[in-house]
Amino acid sequence: MDRHTWLLWFGPGLVLLGGAAVVWTIVRRRAQVAPERDDDTSEQEW
Repeated sequence: MDRHTWLLWFGPGLVLLGGAAVVWTIVRRRAQVAPERDDDTSEQEW
């Protein structure tokens, strides 16, 4: 492992972590925007 090849060694892991952070952010935002479900099952549509 040379100083000049650090990007080759650690780049894929950094890209994976970055992608996971993006997915996590999107999921968190959608969970906040999503309307709460009404648990009234008496008028359930099929």
